[in-house]
Amino acid sequence: MSEEETPPPDSASTESKPSTGPRPTRRGFMKTGAVLAAGLVVGAAVGGTAGYLLASPQKTSGSVKVGSGTFTIGTSVSTSGPTAPACSQEVQMFQALVTLVNNRGGIYAADMGGYIPIRMIVLQDGGPGDLSTIKSNYTTLATSDKVDLLIGPFTAAPSETASPVAIQNQVPYIDNQADEVPIFNQPGASDWVVGSLNIINYWLWNYLNVVKEQTDAKTIALIDQGDDFSTEVNGTGPSKFGGAQFAQQLGFDVLATDSVNTQFSATFDYTAEVQKMKSLDPDIVVYSDPSGTFQALFWEACKNAGYKPRAYHPIFGALGAFQGVTGATLGNGVTADILWNATFPYEGLWGLSFWNQVQQQGNFTDANWPWLSIGYSCVETACKAVEVAGSTSKPDVMNALKSMEFSNLLGPWKAQSPLTYPFPPPSTLNTGTGMSLAINIPVQIINGQRVVLGGAKGTTYAALATGTYQYPQPTSF
Repeated sequence: MSEEETPPPDSASTESKPSTGPRPTRRGFMKTGAVLAAGLVVGAAVGGTAGYLLASPQKTSGSVKVGSGTFTIGTSVSTSGPTAPACSQEVQMFQALVTLVNNRGGIYAADMGGYIPIRMIVLQDGGPGDLSTIKSNYTTLATSDKVDLLIGPFTAAPSETASPVAIQNQVPYIDNQADEVPIFNQPGASDWVVGSLNIINYWLWNYLNVVKEQTDAKTIALIDQGDDFSTEVNGTGPSKFGGAQFAQQLGFDVLATDSVNTQFSATFDYTAEVQKMKSLDPDIVVYSDPSGTFQALFWEACKNAGYKPRAYHPIFGALGAFQGVTGATLGNGVTADILWNATFPYEGLWGLSFWNQVQQQGNFTDANWPWLSIGYSCVETACKAVEVAGSTSKPDVMNALKSMEFSNLLGPWKAQSPLTYPFPPPSTLNTGTGMSLAINIPVQIINGQRVVLGGAKGTTYAALATGTYQYPQPTSF
């Protein structure tokens, strides 16, 4: 390339540049990005719940070498239904992310001649109870819209519905906020599916190790919603591998494994379950559900009954969906799980200042919407795969996803097999391939702030701790 096509780095720019290919000047980025982002619009609702988020690319001249083509990503977001409080703001997050990436000049694809813009088509769905819409959305994205890559929807059943569509149509698929075993071990998954996280069964691994190492707790009770996600987290699902098994291996006495409110009803009466917990008196009560709202309603029921376990671990307790129901006082002291925190050392593909800009322009904060960091990391991973592949060719992008290693916002990423954690799954469980490295890290909410509790002793997760477990927790009733 000529000197004009590969301008020197601009020391005045504080934002990191794409890690492959020429490094345009800040002036060049802004000149190109202004044109690329101009076509970003949010379309009107189509067919009830469906809608579009589009970034229409245009070529421009200048110091940035602009390639030919566009990288088109498709996804569906639950903007209604029981899981919407945990993920609906992802629509605005993706909108901000597309605008800001294109403002930087897009992503570098050597075989396509230079920097190309990304375009996202975001359809809407109603969550786990709306699987027909989810299947239709992903079919439309793969066949009519002919996207280059798909990002999965929120939680288990939607992702178990969407991923087969990607496999059937041979479209690279990055599983988003789900990562259940059936997604990775289905026929064809090894060819077209990778994950954003490790299998969801490891969710409670770090939390239970922290409990073991930092408290004198001996007994635990596990409550779930009966869906594929929460039962696999608790180890009570079909795989029988998760929280219950980890707890037993670590020496805890598991007093109960209960499924409650399986219809996801906001008017469900938790009285009987609260009285059962009061009678069993476990040191720790864990509640898993894919929204956070029901974990909050249970905690309110505990307060109303005057029942205070020594520790309550609602796995979504860091979400605004939980804290918004309980309020700051009742939400104080609970523990929860996250995947990213501002204190973590990972900057991702574009740097922390870029992530902060996405939060600002997307009108959200990680403190209230922590699972949006997963969707963001999926886009990072997709864009890195194009850089590695040099093009948007589906087979080439998929080969890059299966072979590359880099660090996104959540930390080191690679599509791995077999699993490498110290408590491996049983040999009878076919986990499949393609899951990533990340597992959740426990935090405690103290006076509205997260205290990171770390993870299993001797692991990189333990080194992320910013404090220790206040146990018994400072329950405010």
